Amino acid sequence: MRVRHPIFALVICCGAISCSCQQARPAQLAGQGRRVLYYHDPMHPSYRSDRPGIAPDCNMALTPVYADETGNGPAVVRVDEKQSAAIGLRVETAREEDGAGEIRTVGRVQAEESRTYAVTAGADGWIRTVRGGDTGSLVAKGQALATYYSRDITAPQQAYLYALDSVERLRSAANSSPEQTALAAKQVTQARDYLEFLGMTGRQIADLEHTRLEGREVVLGAPASGVVLERKVSEGSRFAKGDVLWEIADIESVWITADLFPEDLASVSGAHTATVVLPDGSEREAAIDASLPMFQTADRVGRLRLVVKNRGYKLLPGMTTTVRLRKAPVRCLTVPVESVVESGISPRVFVQRSDGSLEARAVTTGWRNGGRVRILSGLKRGEQVVAAGAFLIDSESRINEDVK
Repeated sequence: MRVRHPIFALVICCGAISCSCQQARPAQLAGQGRRVLYYHDPMHPSYRSDRPGIAPDCNMALTPVYADETGNGPAVVRVDEKQSAAIGLRVETAREEDGAGEIRTVGRVQAEESRTYAVTAGADGWIRTVRGGDTGSLVAKGQALATYYSRDITAPQQAYLYALDSVERLRSAANSSPEQTALAAKQVTQARDYLEFLGMTGRQIADLEHTRLEGREVVLGAPASGVVLERKVSEGSRFAKGDVLWEIADIESVWITADLFPEDLASVSGAHTATVVLPDGSEREAAIDASLPMFQTADRVGRLRLVVKNRGYKLLPGMTTTVRLRKAPVRCLTVPVESVVESGISPRVFVQRSDGSLEARAVTTGWRNGGRVRILSGLKRGEQVVAAGAFLIDSESRINEDVK
């Protein structure tokens, strides 16, 4: 015979009754008018009898099982006064209150899209020298990253020098018209734009204008100050026109994407700021971006975007942080955290019925804060729920369900 030991029956037997195999009087039949199906040993529910009596193992009175406690209805547990005192049973009313508080979640740091830059070349070529810009390093705007050679860089330099000469000749000529001068100046601008497209820095173009000597290679410079997200070339590597050679991000300001469940998004919809906790414990205030949250199908969460000023570059792309968001006050139904039992497929509470019995009720829970938990469904305002001793009651309830 398989023996089961309900936790709170063990407490009653060992603590309240002392289980000393002393003779005890048969329990009085409770609930007059209700049909008794059988009697069972509260310590070993598998032991049954068709009449009241004493349990053979520790002389406890057999407990009646009523017809209205079986079937497909809700699981019901009956606890007398001695049992209630032994397990410290206490009930509390489910009440409505303002659900103000905060949500703590994880955030991931990433570079802002508008502050991310790609270093490319406007011609096919070969990297000759790499001068810096390793992945993870900081670079300054205009800093030389590498030099490259291409067969396509000579003609654009010649075109630029020719346009400069044309402007100078027209300015010194007595018979030149304003239209001719303006056209020549436009050609200078177009030639200079093409040199920048090739990847030449402003300093290299100025040197070309000053010396009037064509360069054999192009110096690639950092388009902005920031951190190098990725370097994709090395000395001697070949690249094609338009290939991304470096990715650089200006991280003076960064994005933090905070993961939120759909039910939490509504509670923070009116918030404008959040608090970001850095790995060193310091805190930064973040502004909630006006963009709509993006939902991820795989993990079924929404991602809220925050914008943070990144003083001292303490927040780096890829880093995780803690995010605290204030919730908008909302009227909701709550019960003590101790009332909710998480021992099955879904959370449940024990509701006290009018006849004193305790009914197991499945509920849907929401946020938890200050020792209270929000009940989204399964419970009504004013109902009495077990606030202390729920775990022991749940153990007895599940054993009764197994016996049935």
